[in-house]
Formats: sequence, structure tokens, C-alpha cells
Amino acid sequence: MAKKIKIAVYQGKHGIGVPDDIETDIRKSQPDILCLPEYFMVGPDDKSIIYSANKHNYFLSHLKGLSNRIGCAITGATLLVNESNRYKNRCYFIAKGKILGFYDKIHLYRNEGKGLVKPGCEYKVIDYRGIRIGLLICADVLFKRSFVNIRGLQPDIIVVPVTSPYIEGETREDKFARDKELFIEGARIAGCPMIKVGSIGKVAGKRVQGRSLAVNLEGILFRVQPEFEDKQILKYIDLAI
Repeated sequence: MAKKIKIAVYQGKHGIGVPDDIETDIRKSQPDILCLPEYFMVGPDDKSIIYSANKHNYFLSHLKGLSNRIGCAITGATLLVNESNRYKNRCYFIAKGKILGFYDKIHLYRNEGKGLVKPGCEYKVIDYRGIRIGLLICADVLFKRSFVNIRGLQPDIIVVPVTSPYIEGETREDKFARDKELFIEGARIAGCPMIKVGSIGKVAGKRVQGRSLAVNLEGILFRVQPEFEDKQILKYIDLAI
């Protein structure tokens, strides 16, 4: 019998958290997991993501509280962690105010955090209510080996929080071709559906575009259209896996 899971994808602005009306909607809709974008807690005008490491404990406490208030698990909203002056871009998986696991981003953007962020070294899957949740972060999807490696952990679904940089002059066709090359093909390699959750506005002064989507091995299940890439969006996705 197929396992069923309800995913909430929130494409929102950096640094302001989840607005009250969105929290209320999520609480009423009762999803299993809320997915938030990469570096979601970093402000739009922060000088660098590195400064956010000083607020790691505060941000983590906020996410734990949010999971309690809305009554579902949370992942994404990656936080910068300082471990012995080595920074990691960490994606937690939180349920009922407790950390069930985390994943440190392995494939970094060039000069991420002014070159101070260091790569993780282990792919991970979190078991939640009998469903195996694989975690990747943003640039991980640029490398086929990410999907090959995580496939070995037998995920039922993969969640990918991202910050998609705005690309001037990029066409609709370019965007859709990248979705196919990275996410549909990635899902086929990994052997499971995949959720990408993006953000809007700016992060640390850099403009981003909301390119959230959901795919399975056959193709697109949901995709934010280019004309809505700068809009706040809350989407619920029901999957049988």
C-alpha cells in the first residue's frame, strides 16, 4: 500500500519568518511537513550570510517553536553553523520542537559566505512517520553524484531548499529546460519525487527568484510560473509514495 504524505511549500521573503496568516493556514490544513527556502532567516540587507551564524541558536529556537505552533515537521530554512571556526550550511529536520536530524550542504557555490563556508561530507535521509526524507541543498542538484549517492539511502522523497539567483534576460524556455535537466532527471536518478522550495526578494543584498516546484519520475507536478516568481506562495502537495 502506498504511503501518503502532505507537503506544504512556502515561497516567501527572507528574514521575516512565516507570517501569521500563513501560520494559521498551515495549522488548519495540517500538512505533514513544511518546507522553507535556503537561508530563509537571513535578512535581505544583511551584509553577508556569515553574520547569521551569530544568531544560529536564536533562529533554531524560533524554528522549534514554529513546529510546535503549526503542528507539523519543518525542514529547509538552512542555518549557518560555526563549529570550531568552520561554517556549515545546515538543514535541520524538526518535529514537535525537537531535532530529528540534519544535513550539511556538500556542494557549495563558489565563494559561499565569502569562502568561509565549508562543505559537509555525508548524505543523509531522515525517517519520519515511516517515510524516508532525503535532504539536499541548492547547488547539490548541479552534480549527478548527489542523486546517485542519496539513491543508495533509499529515500521516499527528497526536499531541496534553494536560493535561486535572479538571471537577467533568462527566458521561460531556459527556466523550464533547467527544471528538466536538474530536477526531473535528478528525481529519475534518485528514484523518488523531489520538492524544491525557493524564496523571493533578496538575501544578503542579492536578488533571488522563487522557482519552487515538485516533480516525480514522470515530470512536473507543480511549478511556479515565471510571472509569479516574485510572489509569496503557499502550496500544498499530496503525494502517494
